[in-house]
Amino acid sequence: MELITNFLMRILKWLFTIFFTKDFSIAALRMVVILSEYRARFIIVAMLSVFAVFLDMLSALAVGALLLAVDGSTTIVVLNVGELPNPLKGLEQNTATIYCILIIVGFQLLREVSLLGNELFVRKLAIDVGADFRKRVSRVALFSSFENVVDMKRNDLIVYGTNFAAGVGTFAMEFSRLFGTSIIICAYSMFFLITEPIAFLAVISIALVLVVLTNRILIHLEELSHVARDVELTYYGALQDSVSGLRDITIFGRQKIFLDKIFQIINQFKTLQWKTTVFQSILTPLQRSIALLCLCLGLVGVVALAGEDNSLIDSARLVFILFLLLRLYGPLSQLNVTRSGLLSRAGPVSTIVTFLDGFGGNNRDDMGAKDGEGVSSIDSNVLFEKGLPTENESILFQNISFSYENNTNPALFDISFSISTQSTTAIVGPSGAGKSTIVDLLTCLRRPMSGAIYIGDINLDDLDVINWREKIATIHQQGHIFNGSIADNITLFRDDYSREEIREAVVSANFVDFVDSMPMGLETRLGGPDIPLSGGQRQRLQIARAFLVKPKLLILDEATSAQDALSEEMLLRSIKRDFPASTILVIAHRFSAIREADHIMVMDKGRIVDAGDWQSLMQRPGLFKSLFDAQSLSAKSE
Repeated sequence: MELITNFLMRILKWLFTIFFTKDFSIAALRMVVILSEYRARFIIVAMLSVFAVFLDMLSALAVGALLLAVDGSTTIVVLNVGELPNPLKGLEQNTATIYCILIIVGFQLLREVSLLGNELFVRKLAIDVGADFRKRVSRVALFSSFENVVDMKRNDLIVYGTNFAAGVGTFAMEFSRLFGTSIIICAYSMFFLITEPIAFLAVISIALVLVVLTNRILIHLEELSHVARDVELTYYGALQDSVSGLRDITIFGRQKIFLDKIFQIINQFKTLQWKTTVFQSILTPLQRSIALLCLCLGLVGVVALAGEDNSLIDSARLVFILFLLLRLYGPLSQLNVTRSGLLSRAGPVSTIVTFLDGFGGNNRDDMGAKDGEGVSSIDSNVLFEKGLPTENESILFQNISFSYENNTNPALFDISFSISTQSTTAIVGPSGAGKSTIVDLLTCLRRPMSGAIYIGDINLDDLDVINWREKIATIHQQGHIFNGSIADNITLFRDDYSREEIREAVVSANFVDFVDSMPMGLETRLGGPDIPLSGGQRQRLQIARAFLVKPKLLILDEATSAQDALSEEMLLRSIKRDFPASTILVIAHRFSAIREADHIMVMDKGRIVDAGDWQSLMQRPGLFKSLFDAQSLSAKSE
């Protein structure tokens, strides 16, 4: 079976190289591998296509029999087969005519049913493949390496999961149509090769002429498809910038500049669409005219070959050939239309296939698999159940270094520190010191370039990532608000929390006044323009989410920056009171948030430059004291 598959792939590669460009052939072959998962449907399409040809041949014989009934002939002469007897011989002319008409209509109705089934299978394939690629893109977005996904343009990922995935579905539909059309043409060719060699030469001539004369047009269509893909991505990017940055655009009075930019992109896309339409419009009548001309030449060849010998040509045989050639005219003219449809989707297909292939080679994804070895059997829950009672079982960063791509300055440079269990550790420093990078590494969003992180005696790389994150809650400066109710945003759409548990979390986060002020309470929908949230309300919602999870490790990344000083102090005291068994890591800019921390680390330019408790750091000169004085002076000036 493997030998057959490899042989067929070699044939397909050769055919793609002849009929398409090299870049498209690579993407198309990759798609063929994916579509092989649906091979049962392709077998059904092939069977339905052959069945339609068979019905056409039976109809052609019925047409010949009808002529026999009319002119009184007794046989149909078919070259290389001989004389076919009249199946209606002995019947009255009118009766034979009625029978022939009914038989022809019956066969054609069956043929249309066969083609209908073929089309339904083709369209269902397009729907399934489009849905499958949407799932693939969604899985990449949610479960692939965070650092690879987050570095992408957000609008690109959205386009991949919507327009491009639909384009791949359409590609699958056109490909299956091309497959069915090719089966029909091959079936007719084999029949004509055996029975009517002249007609067979006509069919081959049509196919070759169509390929040669229209190939340049189709290649140009592929080039336009790639350009249109890039322009479409540019449009989505400009539109995303305009919506996301509307506040700044409006304040600075730049609406017309951005609108002109969008209009310029739209006009460019419109021009590309018109060029594509022109080429496609030229292609259809051109290939039909060529096909019709070749069919006529084939018929002329049959008549010319017969000469004056009536044994080689009669009206029944001529109509028989003409009927089949006219039936073949449709698939032949459809051949290049289907090629055109495939090439017009060349841009989205090559882009999304390359995109998925690129993410398929990650060393580790967020499902916890590492280098293809599967999920580690070490459960982080075991460590937390032990409570990490000794200093040796604390969270340990050992000689960690990390740099962001295209950035020559390291975000972290050979840092080492530990976080004791059930303690509160704070990290302070100026912007760009590397504080948030530590959070990304600890939550496995990014991986260190050197060094190791240990949870107790276990390397973090050896832990089950999903299980590890279930023990963690993070509160960020700018948390995302999802389209859903307040309860959905707190539970992150988990349905195993009771309303009492959610209510308790809301009260603990001092978010209850806002929730109670809403007409539908916890069921009030967020994420739209109707219920905008302030920065402080967003952070309170995230804090309620953390209270609900009751994490073993709680990370506050500028979590209270949107609160006033009094609210900030109340929240921090509430967090320490309600999570006495939790290890707390605080990333803070304001010093009022870290006064009660057990241990404070001061960072600057990716290094730890000082460490200690509040009292010791305040009593000696250094970066901590300088930052505190600058912040105090700024607060007094306000």
